[in-house]
Amino acid sequence: MKILISDFDKTFYTENYDNNIKLINEFVNAGNKFVIATGRPLYFLEPSIEGKNINYYNLICSDGTVVFDKNNKILFQEVIKKETIQILIEKIRNNPHISDYYLNTAYENTKDINVTANGFLGVPIDRDESQKFIDKLPEIDENIKGYLSYKWINIISKNASKSSAIKKLIEINNWNYEDIYVAGDYYNDIEMNKDYQSFCFDFSPEELKKVSNYVVKDFSDILKKIGY
Repeated sequence: MKILISDFDKTFYTENYDNNIKLINEFVNAGNKFVIATGRPLYFLEPSIEGKNINYYNLICSDGTVVFDKNNKILFQEVIKKETIQILIEKIRNNPHISDYYLNTAYENTKDINVTANGFLGVPIDRDESQKFIDKLPEIDENIKGYLSYKWINIISKNASKSSAIKKLIEINNWNYEDIYVAGDYYNDIEMNKDYQSFCFDFSPEELKKVSNYVVKDFSDILKKIGY
């Protein structure tokens, strides 16, 4: 059995999405397992996977802060302290370079500060200034970290990552490390690709290419490389 753990956007979710689904379902039907590992929260992922009959085994969402079983029930979750969230909100309210914020729970985006939040999302106006804000996060709480994605300032627990979530799944399911393959396209896949047998793409940043075992053109090439 082989386990393929794939990023979603621009990795599995591409212009060839329907064909990628067909390929992955054939892969699973041959006795293997497929896991989606995405920066998206579940509620943002669901519209893109509902009705597609993707035979996934787990969902790793919000950059590894929440992991779901095949029935979309929480297996485990990394959270941010409420006092840290309150400080982040005040900092953003006083920052002219960040326009808004949301708290990310396992199932929704909200502004309710009483929720259990596994992520904090900021809306950047000036990306350079937003990166400066991220660089100063350890001054707020040494247990959080952040990065800029295409649309968001993403702040999560320092202990959370796609890679650490995969490690927990290996322990829960008693998977063999050598059976794990991962695929990603962007900066938030660097740790995952460094820690496991890995694939990235021609268009991926150089930092990701340096830690990946293979650089391929599209998702179908990944399955070919691992024998399917």
